[in-house]
Amino acid sequence: MKFKILVLNIAILFGLTGCTTSTALTSVQLNSISKIGVLATHNGKMEVIERGLTIFGSEDHINDISTWKVNHFIEKEIINNLTNKNLTTVPLSISTEELNLVNNFQLRTEYHDFFKKIMVKNNLNTLLVMICGGYAHNVKVGTSGIALIKAKTLVTEGTYLQLNNNLRTYQLSNDKLEILHDNYVGGIQIVENELWSDTKKSISIENLSKLKKPAEELLRKSIAENMELIGY
Repeated sequence: MKFKILVLNIAILFGLTGCTTSTALTSVQLNSISKIGVLATHNGKMEVIERGLTIFGSEDHINDISTWKVNHFIEKEIINNLTNKNLTTVPLSISTEELNLVNNFQLRTEYHDFFKKIMVKNNLNTLLVMICGGYAHNVKVGTSGIALIKAKTLVTEGTYLQLNNNLRTYQLSNDKLEILHDNYVGGIQIVENELWSDTKKSISIENLSKLKKPAEELLRKSIAENMELIGY
């Protein structure tokens, strides 16, 4: 119970919960979709951060998880959760350079222009995309995509995986781009403290690999919940 309260307090303190309103598609919007592109834009990196009651003494590390093929996993889960099996799906991929570009966007118009070009290139009028969530006010107080967080107080500590993503559908008609929904995809999963014991150092490669399965389980659960909520 104490750790659950700790997680909640840390989440509120550092802005780890999403602020995007979850919405559902109307029947008219759903019926307008017959072919849909599916794209994920995770940058293949995971933050490993320590957070206490103050910023002093906190540690931040960035780890390469490109071998996890997170985007492929996300796209597969999105497609698996489409209840309309008559819907034509087009899994998409973009280059490493384009992934880096997307993950450095600050303005919504930058996303709009980028995804519009992808839709035109692939002859799509609808695109369902998972985007790494941004930081509050462009300040690194939260996390983006997938993160490992060690939350500490004077008396206890806990380690957990945290998601911060947005699941968004774009539709293009008469050269006009519209967002049908923009849903926050988050989640928290407690993991063993011992996986990251020395916060002065980054998590070991061996222990990092142990996080792949729980991270996928958390993504699978969060994607399924949001796909059902949206109405797909």
